[in-house]
Amino acid sequence: MTFIKKLPKKYHPRLFEIMSIHIDNYLEIKKNGLTKELLDEFINNIKESGPVGIKMVQWAACNSNYLNGFLNNINNINLDGLKIVHDNCEQQDVDDIIDRIKEDYDDFDESQFNKEPLGIGSIAQVHKYGSNIIKVRHEDVEDIIEEDLNIFKEIVKLGRDDNLEDFFAVDYFKIVNMIDINVLVKELKEQVDLTKEASNIEKVAEQDLGNKVKIPNVIFSTENILIEEFIKGVNINKITEKDKIIKYKIETLVIFLKMI
Repeated sequence: MTFIKKLPKKYHPRLFEIMSIHIDNYLEIKKNGLTKELLDEFINNIKESGPVGIKMVQWAACNSNYLNGFLNNINNINLDGLKIVHDNCEQQDVDDIIDRIKEDYDDFDESQFNKEPLGIGSIAQVHKYGSNIIKVRHEDVEDIIEEDLNIFKEIVKLGRDDNLEDFFAVDYFKIVNMIDINVLVKELKEQVDLTKEASNIEKVAEQDLGNKVKIPNVIFSTENILIEEFIKGVNINKITEKDKIIKYKIETLVIFLKMI
């Protein structure tokens, strides 16, 4: 992996950490082609890599032709699971989560807090809290995102300025280079600040979406936590698997949300 020597030394520990997660799976895929088992392993590895890696794979999943080549998909394995790779990430320590809530929310009532998470994403973990839900940002996630983004910027620069001969670096450069890093930075910075999510919820609530769409009320928010009304519903991914019309409407709504 000679290309690593060309990167600033301060990034070496994190880059080695990322590579140690992926390298065995990557080499097996390149040697024998993608299988369902190797894809499952790849997805688990991506989740372990952190929010930036997850976001990159989600974007790449929209370009199936390139991703099929990158993953040596000679067996035509279905790659749809990569679009929701952000779901069911590694669970954070509940005691640490409670401590972070107490730091930000003076009125926190621990007796109302359900320690079993409702969902675990790449940036935050969600728990039931009385009749509401509370979303808590992962510890140090902002620092991890910043470091990973800086690494990817360096790899893009290296790939454009030098002839990369290392096969791992070439593939890595291709997948990084196909993404608009500036847009990625903007999106991740907005997602990591939960006050921005609270603001977006309130903006959507102001829109006339009809009586079949219910937007939760925001109770409290800081950069680290978001408390909002709990509304029982159905996972969007399960809906879109069965109804293409609803999928189209949801995609239209996502475009609208990005505009506001």
